Amino acid sequence: GARALRPPAPSARVVAARRQVQSRRMPESAAAAAAAAAAAAAATSLAHRPRDVAQVRLMHRADERVVVAQRHERVAQLRARQHDVHATTRPRRRGRRRRRRAATA
Repeated sequence: GARALRPPAPSARVVAARRQVQSRRMPESAAAAAAAAAAAAAATSLAHRPRDVAQVRLMHRADERVVVAQRHERVAQLRARQHDVHATTRPRRRGRRRRRRAATA
């Protein structure tokens, strides 16, 4: 199918992607690039080579780490935004207001 049509990825890009995956934190663009490169490398390695179990396992682990890194990035962004919001807004009043008007007779 589409995997067979795709040309084999250059090994240098694969190596770069793996190195980026190895580094713990990375910006989103780098994470996306690494994810794309890893996906391409996994597809080509599965399509053009006999299945090397260790290789496949390594690629899966790299993909998982990229996904986890992206999720951590997103969570950090959301948490920062939430922190900002709570810093700049007044806290909401909870519960029912029980103050009644003074009865004028």
